[in-house]
Amino acid sequence: MTNHSKANHLKIGEQTIDVGSAVQHLQSLAGAQGGLNVIQQVVGLATLWQSEKSNREVIRAKRDTMIAQIDAQQRLMEQYFEGVFNERRENFDQLYDVLHTALDKEQWDIVDKAMTAVVEIAKEFPLDDLDKFRTAWNDPDGPTIEF
Repeated sequence: MTNHSKANHLKIGEQTIDVGSAVQHLQSLAGAQGGLNVIQQVVGLATLWQSEKSNREVIRAKRDTMIAQIDAQQRLMEQYFEGVFNERRENFDQLYDVLHTALDKEQWDIVDKAMTAVVEIAKEFPLDDLDKFRTAWNDPDGPTIEF
């Protein structure tokens, strides 16, 4: 189709309508006096249809952007939780190794310090930094967080 002939066609879904033929048909149905009114209504409907199509495209684009953002946040939160809990696990593992070695060697001062460290780490809430994390996530100019 040439550019000129495209202007005379309206595509609705899979169907293409020759606007000129449709207008002539409507004019013959409505009579000469009502024909202009029918044409204006058809043009108005075509304009509305195009506007609504554009609106749906904008909505789809916003939806896709939001889904991508939610997916990215989910992946980042999973990495954050994995990092926080892996660090705690490693700290506990090391402290228990020290504790068992100290118990085997009856080094009571080291047993006391290792137990104190285990209790202190256990008291800490592992998500204390989550508010800082959320603030930084939502601030495009905020600091970079490393795990």
